[in-house]
Amino acid sequence: MIVEEPLDLETSRFRSTPHAPRKQSNLVFCVRLQVFRHGDRNILSVYPFDPYHDNMTIWPEGIGQLTNRGKLQMWELGRYLRQRYGSLVPELYSPEDTFMTSSDVDRCLMSAQLVLAGLYPARGTQVWNPALDWQPIPVHSTNPGQDNLIRMDAPCPAYSKEYELAIDSSVIQNFTQEHADLFRILNEQGWPATRIDQIHGVYDSFKIEESRGLILPDWATSIYPDKLRGVLETYEAMRVHTPLMKKLISVIQSDKFQLLA
Repeated sequence: MIVEEPLDLETSRFRSTPHAPRKQSNLVFCVRLQVFRHGDRNILSVYPFDPYHDNMTIWPEGIGQLTNRGKLQMWELGRYLRQRYGSLVPELYSPEDTFMTSSDVDRCLMSAQLVLAGLYPARGTQVWNPALDWQPIPVHSTNPGQDNLIRMDAPCPAYSKEYELAIDSSVIQNFTQEHADLFRILNEQGWPATRIDQIHGVYDSFKIEESRGLILPDWATSIYPDKLRGVLETYEAMRVHTPLMKKLISVIQSDKFQLLA
């Protein structure tokens, strides 16, 4: 979310007029970026023999979808931002002041809409239905496979090459060998994993099911949470394993944020 508002250099106070003049010699623009993830969601994938995978009383919204708890979290985040930055963010919504972008995933788009609902409840001239304390506000997104800002799923041959070199490096290969028992257990339970970038799904499912008070299978206790978490932490570090990988990711995101600002 990009919030833009002129700062009066003489008083050092943010102006809060919804349509404040944009061209005054003593004004500069203050740009504030708020970056947040989606709210609480259901599991993204199921592991083989998962006893809960098709229990729609547990996942009524559907696999990977935002839960009611997640919806409330995001709406409350919008209300918090209104309270926290009330002197910066005008009460009335204007596309000149706020720009919201999201990855093109249901739970993320819904989260963005809920934050905006909490941040900009319909007020004054923007009340279009007295029965609704809500107004439609656009959320922008990029097509899947083309997002190099949030999801980072746009093709980058240079990064892909470095990524595979990192996976095949002696450091990662030795680490994988040191955790051979973990991979053996996963494969025995029907989860085909031979690389450290292939286990996020099962860890995610365990974590969410545990948070719902569900009992995990006996075999999971030998690898969850500590061993799986340790492998995932190494995987996250591996994604920026080399100086070039760090540079490619940071340059892309820096350029995009500058364009948004």
